[in-house]
Amino acid sequence: MEISVRFIWGIILIVGFGGCQKEKVTAVNTRPVIEFISINDTVFRAFKDPITITIQVKDGDGDIGHPDPDSFTLFVHDSRLRNPSPYYVPPMSPPGTALSIKSPIQIELKPLFHLTNDPREEIRFEIYLYDRAGNQSNRVYTPAIALIR
Repeated sequence: MEISVRFIWGIILIVGFGGCQKEKVTAVNTRPVIEFISINDTVFRAFKDPITITIQVKDGDGDIGHPDPDSFTLFVHDSRLRNPSPYYVPPMSPPGTALSIKSPIQIELKPLFHLTNDPREEIRFEIYLYDRAGNQSNRVYTPAIALIR
C-alpha cells in the first residue's frame, strides 16, 4: 500500500512541475513607429495658410522627445526641397523611465512659399523621428497638397 501512495505522489509531483512553464516575455519594441493621421486641408495659399499635420507615435520604451529644446528629433521633408526641416518634440514620458506610449503629435508648419512661377505647386511631406536612444522611426508621407498663389 505504501508503494502505491508514493507512486501516486510521484505522479502528482511530476504532473505538477511539468505544468509549470516560464512566462513568455514579449520583447518591447524600442524603435518608434509613426502613422500618418491627417492634414488640415488639401489646398493652401502661399505665404498665408499654415499647415497642421497630425501623426500617431507608438514607442515601447517611451523615450520620444528630448528635454533639451535645442535637440531636434522630428523631421519634415518638403518634397520640393533638398533637406528636411527639424522640429523639437518635448519628452512624452519622463526621462529615465520606460513607459510604453501611444500618442498623437501635431506638427505646425508655417505658411509655405512658392519655388516656381507656376500658379500651383504640388507638395508631399515625408515625416520621421528619432527617439532619445537614436532609434529612427519608419517614414510616413502625407497625401499631395496644392500650394496656390
